[in-house]
Amino acid sequence: LSDTGAMLKELGHYDAARNAFSVVLSHKLRSDERARTELECLEVSAFTGDRLSFERWRQSVEEKRTLLPPDVEQDFELQVGIGFSLFDEFDRAAVHIERAITLAEKWGMGERVFVAERQLAEVRQHRTDSVNRTLTPTAECDRNSAVRDTIERLETIVLSGRG
Repeated sequence: LSDTGAMLKELGHYDAARNAFSVVLSHKLRSDERARTELECLEVSAFTGDRLSFERWRQSVEEKRTLLPPDVEQDFELQVGIGFSLFDEFDRAAVHIERAITLAEKWGMGERVFVAERQLAEVRQHRTDSVNRTLTPTAECDRNSAVRDTIERLETIVLSGRG
């Protein structure tokens, strides 16, 4: 269900993604799995402009920081930076994205260095139009109701213990 939530997020179906991640978080997870899912929730909150949820998820992942694998810690810094940029806090965004670059360099994550550097350049220009969002939130339409129906069926399966 976590992968489904990530796919829905990438497609711009943020409400459905949020629901999928909520179901995942309602179960017992390893600390790294919980942090990854909370990081997905942080990203959805930033993309939807929900500052309160963004801060709540940021704080929750921050509390687990010492337990995070290097790739999750680097992604956390990048996503927090992107989130702050979406809330027009460009100075705070730059600090976090610079940390993401440092972590990516430290751990030899070449592609992540380039992605973070590109995001930092955008933040320094005070631009959020090309922030690492695949799509903007989609308008509600008939195809979204099919997605919601699928998510509801998946939730039912997971909650009933058949998943």
